[in-house]
Amino acid sequence: MKSLPKWLNSGTRSAIKAICHPDINKRPNSVADVAAMLTTMRSRIPNWRWQGTTAILEQNGKRIELRPTNNVDEYVAYKNSGAGFRRIPRLNADGLSKLASNF
Repeated sequence: MKSLPKWLNSGTRSAIKAICHPDINKRPNSVADVAAMLTTMRSRIPNWRWQGTTAILEQNGKRIELRPTNNVDEYVAYKNSGAGFRRIPRLNADGLSKLASNF
């Protein structure tokens, strides 16, 4: 579970854990149950992707980038609404998981 992206919420992590559980009796009972879990997950997860060391989210014609700082495990949020990138003022530099949870 530690290798999953930091922006996954707890419900999504729980679903993945259930689907991959080593005890077959604790896994979902049918393919339909797994499909339902995956559909629910898809609707909850923002479509983040990586480009180098920058996490990128594109939604509603806007682009959010979480760019690393010189401090280890610290990122800064930038937004491009069509006029170039600007730092998002209400968000201070922070860890990737905490910043990504704002979107």
